Amino acid sequence: MASPAVDSDVARPISPYTLSVEDLPASTSDRSQTLRSMGDLLRSIHGGGVRGGIRRRTRRFGGDERRRRGRRRKRPVLDPIDNAAMRRQRRMIKNRESAARSRERKQAYTLELESLVAQLEEENARLLKEQDEFKRLRLKEEKDYEKEEKHHKHLELLGELGAVAAGAFALYEGHKARTDPKHAHRHRLEEEIAETVALACAGFALHEHHEKNKAKKHHN
Repeated sequence: MASPAVDSDVARPISPYTLSVEDLPASTSDRSQTLRSMGDLLRSIHGGGVRGGIRRRTRRFGGDERRRRGRRRKRPVLDPIDNAAMRRQRRMIKNRESAARSRERKQAYTLELESLVAQLEEENARLLKEQDEFKRLRLKEEKDYEKEEKHHKHLELLGELGAVAAGAFALYEGHKARTDPKHAHRHRLEEEIAETVALACAGFALHEHHEKNKAKKHHN
């Protein structure tokens, strides 16, 4: 049984890669339309179709790989200016820490000096009080010494006067004993008594003179 005849335009599919002149329609208008359709198909295939998808997938895969490589290989590379700034920042921090330590030492030294000043002021006040007390005692001793010196000097003067008076009386009685033989014994006795009194007064005056010098030495 013979198969029916099939139209070549309908039976065979048209592919842009296997298209020949025989496959084109006979009319010019249909042929132009078919060619335009084939051109649009080819542009769509080459521009955004399979190859475009492959190109996009390849670009995306390559970009991910490059980003991964970039993340692995990326290292912080400091610019010389940044490095100098970091060194300057570290030096500034060290200077601030050093200044803080210096301020702490200065504050501790200031507190120590203030404590020492307070102690010295207290000691100075105590010494001034002792000095005033010593001056008061010194003045009292001066007054006592002056009084004692005057007392010894007065007694010394009295002793000297007594010695002079007793000596003069002894001389008088001796003269009377020579000029008055009748009462010579009595005059001799009074002469001896006057001489004894003169010696006693002279000894008393010498004693007071010695006491005066002793007080003066003790005062100095």
